[in-house]
Amino acid sequence: MGWDTKSVLSTGAAILVSAAVFVGTIYVMNDVVSKAQKKKVASNDHQRDDKPKKASKNVENAQVPSNPKSVDDLLKQDEDEVRRALMRKLMSDSKFQIKEKKGGMNQVEDKMKSIMKKAMWDMIEIDVKSQDYRKLKAVMYELKGRIANLTPSRKDLLQQLDEVLDIGLITQQLENQAPEQWNLHPFAQYVVGWIRNLESPGRNADTDAWMKSYFQKLEAPDRDTFKLLRELFDYSHEKLDLIQIDTTNVLIRSLAPVVSEHGVEYARAQFDEHVKSGKVSLEKTQAWAAMAIELTNSTDCSINQYHRRGVIELVLPGGVYHLESADVLDEDPYGGKLPETLQDEKTKLVELIYFAQSLWRIAYMIMRIRQVVPGTTNEMLDEVRELLSAPMERFIVEDSVGNSGTDCIKVTKIGRKSYEKLVCEAVIKSVKKYQPLEEVDEKTLRDLISKAFALSVNHEPTFKLINTRLRQIILDLVVPAPETRKKNFQKLPQELGSLRLRPLQDNVIQLLEELMQLADRDFSIHSQRYSAMFKQD
Repeated sequence: MGWDTKSVLSTGAAILVSAAVFVGTIYVMNDVVSKAQKKKVASNDHQRDDKPKKASKNVENAQVPSNPKSVDDLLKQDEDEVRRALMRKLMSDSKFQIKEKKGGMNQVEDKMKSIMKKAMWDMIEIDVKSQDYRKLKAVMYELKGRIANLTPSRKDLLQQLDEVLDIGLITQQLENQAPEQWNLHPFAQYVVGWIRNLESPGRNADTDAWMKSYFQKLEAPDRDTFKLLRELFDYSHEKLDLIQIDTTNVLIRSLAPVVSEHGVEYARAQFDEHVKSGKVSLEKTQAWAAMAIELTNSTDCSINQYHRRGVIELVLPGGVYHLESADVLDEDPYGGKLPETLQDEKTKLVELIYFAQSLWRIAYMIMRIRQVVPGTTNEMLDEVRELLSAPMERFIVEDSVGNSGTDCIKVTKIGRKSYEKLVCEAVIKSVKKYQPLEEVDEKTLRDLISKAFALSVNHEPTFKLINTRLRQIILDLVVPAPETRKKNFQKLPQELGSLRLRPLQDNVIQLLEELMQLADRDFSIHSQRYSAMFKQD
């Protein structure tokens, strides 16, 4: 890989964010991504047919990185949210990589996507019959733009791409023929052939098999041209998603050793520099430290324990900052109280805030399902948990930024209701696999699912009970010294069992581990400052 060190993290982070969104990971990077995507769309937007399409700015600037020697090489000139988020992620997990998301929720996501795609292609077909090719050209430009963004920055390659995928010329040829007479062979050959060259060799066999099958369909006398055109686009975008994930992971592997070795040292040096220059005052960190001591309600604690308590208050529902009802993508959702030492952890904090809120609501659903449906099993509830996880986080994000105008997250009420209905149907179907439902129980269950997705669920007595108990369980596991913590961890199955929430054990453990990892990492960076502050208090 021969990219210069300045562009490694910039390009890697951009691809990381895109891949994360494609596989359904909810990062706070969404807001940053939205702006980046608008720039990409602008650079890849439909240009005049008689002008060659320029490659996106990202592609033009991309070069293969040489071996970076230090974190400073990677982040010397840019410290925006995305780059810091990538560095923090690698600091906490040197083996981190993006994975293609799989699981029970896929059936709901896939169904939703299928409905939206069908609606789009139905509109394109209607427009084409009326001699309006604008939407068709739009999806072609979108596909070409994605291919360009993943093509190495070589002028000869980008020029070749412009020549073989001249959208203006292709649509001009289509306009002169009836849809049933369209010859899709050249376009399909160019697109899939180009994708084949971009993907890893290990994926070529699948591509070759698909191309062979697809060209046979194109030869069929009863072929449905529009159906085949859509199939080509669907397959191409699926392949590009995988290429994006693979490319991201290659970049991550090249960054990981440097960040793992020098990350803490770099972050500490950068923060000290900001303090000395007066850019950071530490006033909020001082107040935050005092708050952590007061909440711990004990003078017989280590600095680490006070610190972990403070981090918990920033993340869990019902904390002193009440972030479950705040717009966490706002400039300052913490009401001006976020400690300066944690400013660089904002992305991770918000990610954990969403995760915790989602977990609390799923706990509410599981507890209420047990009350409504007789004979529930852990197997049934495991399936329900898996179905609810992704949409629950998605709806929490939408509620949080509902009035902020964030285009990449905001959805229409109709779209939300449709999505909620699909999730509801999937959950009902899953429950019925294990237990027949009376009509009245099914209606109650539907109402419960809608309530769990709504903000008002926070005021439900069952939710308040869950909040109190889960908060205490996590406090008992995260705050104490390591030797006590280990003993408390052994009680976790019993504690969750008493709440009848054993199906959430893995999720709770994940939240616990990430909370401790975040607290320990931040403490390792700022331990000297925290030591002075807690001692002073």
